[in-house]
Amino acid sequence: MPTPRTYEITISGNIGTLADGFRPHAVRVVDGVSVIRVVQVDQATLFGLIGRVQEFGLDLREVRIAD
Repeated sequence: MPTPRTYEITISGNIGTLADGFRPHAVRVVDGVSVIRVVQVDQATLFGLIGRVQEFGLDLREVRIAD
């Protein structure tokens, strides 16, 4: 079974109030993109969050393992 990891999901633009839909995960805006930091989750949770990005009609730019 995969070990929980910390990820960063990058979305084009400022997602504004849609950030509430990603709680309890931290959302910050850097250089015109929104970054959701997802700490110590399994892949099922990660895929669920990516699905939420799609449901909200947001433009997914990148998903990466955070340092």
